[in-house]
Amino acid sequence: MFSITEEGLEDIADNIKVVVLKALVRDGIVDPEVADKWAEKHTVLHRNKSIFRTLTDKWGKEKTEDNKYYFIVVGG
Repeated sequence: MFSITEEGLEDIADNIKVVVLKALVRDGIVDPEVADKWAEKHTVLHRNKSIFRTLTDKWGKEKTEDNKYYFIVVGG
């Protein structure tokens, strides 16, 4: 059995964000300075669908379970 906190999930997701950005920079897809600035201003959060119900309703009107969680990228 594996147990992890909400904060732990977000830490893992943020580490994945860095790994993906490094790969994009290595492959020449993203400029290193742009990637660094983006990483400073954005983070990954794990939230329940109900927070985004109005957005989801507008996108697809698809019926989903209320207990689903999503990873989202937030920043400015």
